[in-house]
Amino acid sequence: MDWFDRRIVQYMLRWQPFGGPPEDEVLPRFGMSLPQLHRRFNRIVKKMEAQRDSLRSEDLALLSAVNRAKGEAAVKRELESMASSLKLPVPTSVEQRSA
Repeated sequence: MDWFDRRIVQYMLRWQPFGGPPEDEVLPRFGMSLPQLHRRFNRIVKKMEAQRDSLRSEDLALLSAVNRAKGEAAVKRELESMASSLKLPVPTSVEQRSA
């Protein structure tokens, strides 16, 4: 993985807890629209998954962080779905769920 792809993955991970990056920040930073950035990120992650055995340790750690973030997002969506059907408030972070 090159430095630019690594930067995209790091950036997306930083913004994941907040629902993703702001659109107005993406174009000047990466030279692409937010939908283009999402597509590029997904391609990068698929490529990382396919090359898992040959990834450098820092890239393997990034891939693990991506997979953790995806898992947390899936849990959050499930909680939101359950809460909306029961009309309950949903905690906004992992820390609040475990408290």
